[in-house]
Amino acid sequence: MRASLAKSKAYVSLRRLALFPPTDDDAWMSMRSRTERDLEALRKMVLAHLRPWRVRVWLFGSRARGDAAPGSDVDIAVCPEEDVPPDWLAPLREALEESCLPWEVDIVDLREASEAVRQAVAREG
Repeated sequence: MRASLAKSKAYVSLRRLALFPPTDDDAWMSMRSRTERDLEALRKMVLAHLRPWRVRVWLFGSRARGDAAPGSDVDIAVCPEEDVPPDWLAPLREALEESCLPWEVDIVDLREASEAVRQAVAREG
């Protein structure tokens, strides 16, 4: 399982995906632009908090599959490639909770994840 996860992404990168179905009106373009800015803010926040360590990061779940509803959360899996402190994700989770991002963001440490989550990450991430 770890081998397939290791091959699917290189270190910290989040895939950009359309979060809403496309239309041709100005409202869609404005929403898409805002969504892209929010995704970039999320990517930067994750990078900033995980930068001290070598960590693999995957986007998975409905956002990765492309079938997210407007209110769907963002699922991110992480797997450090070195020893990290026990509370290493706490500052990132706190920053995400306090952020103005329009979605709830779930961070999953793959070392502690169920086999079902690991398989979802391997399949979707």
